[in-house]
Amino acid sequence: MKVGGKEEYKKRKIEEVKILNKYSESSFSLKENFINKDLIFTKLKQKEEIICALRKKFFNFTETGFYSKKKVKISPFLYARKYSYQRCDLFFENEYLSSKLYNIDLQNIYYTYFTNCGMSAISNFFFALNAVSTKVFNIFINKDSYFEVLLFMDFVNLKNIVTYNSTYEELDSNVDNYNILYLDSVSLENPYKSLIYHLKKDISEFFIVVIDTTCINIGTSRIFKKIVKEVTDKGVFCIFLRSHTKLDFLATEYSRLGSVVFIKPSKTTKNKLAVFERIVYHYSIARSYTGSAPHIYDIPPFLVDNEFKNLNSKRIKAIRNNHKLLAKLLQNHIRNGNLVKPYHNLFVLIKSKKQLSVNDIKKILSKFAKEYKNDSYPLLYATSFGFDFIAMDDYVDSNKKNVIRISLPDYPAEVIVNFSKQLDILIKMLS
Repeated sequence: MKVGGKEEYKKRKIEEVKILNKYSESSFSLKENFINKDLIFTKLKQKEEIICALRKKFFNFTETGFYSKKKVKISPFLYARKYSYQRCDLFFENEYLSSKLYNIDLQNIYYTYFTNCGMSAISNFFFALNAVSTKVFNIFINKDSYFEVLLFMDFVNLKNIVTYNSTYEELDSNVDNYNILYLDSVSLENPYKSLIYHLKKDISEFFIVVIDTTCINIGTSRIFKKIVKEVTDKGVFCIFLRSHTKLDFLATEYSRLGSVVFIKPSKTTKNKLAVFERIVYHYSIARSYTGSAPHIYDIPPFLVDNEFKNLNSKRIKAIRNNHKLLAKLLQNHIRNGNLVKPYHNLFVLIKSKKQLSVNDIKKILSKFAKEYKNDSYPLLYATSFGFDFIAMDDYVDSNKKNVIRISLPDYPAEVIVNFSKQLDILIKMLS
């Protein structure tokens, strides 16, 4: 079997449907000869049918009118108690689910909240900080963090924000305040290396380390578990933020789901714990005010299925290999640092050599999409990554440069080679 080839891809897709069938009342299968011109359209249609069947099954539990004197188990991580009004007495076994997702010890988890998307998980955290105090915290965040996060911090007028170019540079921190180090896995810099750097320096100068884990494969990451333990052993609190739709749903687009996990160290001071508890409390208030709690059907049981996790890890590995391959194929066509391959290899970035308006960029992408020749492997405009199709979108980075983001799925390597040749058209448009 060719590594990254069509046979491996075919085997993986058949296994995807097999696993999803475990949670459906109906049985679905992919045609044995589905590697053809109708490949993706057929597969996407069948996946949509599977997801609809999954939702239908979960809808058998009706949240309105549910009443029980005892604690009733609804799913592996959802319980209901005596029902009074709408969903106010339904609650997730948050700690159970987050420990399964992150593979971390339950005793370290202080509290977990799930939200309706990753950005709401992030924005509620900043709302909570604002509610505690705008002056207490120094927040250190990399300049190439997720652009919407930086825009949101400015929107809510957070004080004492320190942006920097590298997580490895000396940070001029104020020890009188509660310093927060915000690490974004979407950044070009590896958060693991940053944590190792600060552990060697003095991680205890930080009150909290916040990690947006969206680009980390938490299902199988032993490194993540090890480093987080070292951070908390130093008396530092941790907060994990995540968009689960990107990597955790096997590209099923089952729902929109985000989460925040609050981790406390085994040893800390009463004052620090009191401030941390205030953040957690105000986070719950912010989630209520913004109406960003998820629906109970937005958390599928296959999230904690080990067979599902292992297959998803293979898919993520294939996606990363595809981006490494694409970057290698393009490096001779794009010079002067205009091709960027982030450490996580979940997408590649192409920076325009000339300054263009947002409308000009959209016209270029639209034109390229029309000229793209491959009906079997669709190219779509989508402002995210981890899909089952080639996705392209654009944004303006912190240096006011136009950036095109290309996100590949776990397609066979042959498809990526052909796609790279067609990208010459796009590169000429941007030059």
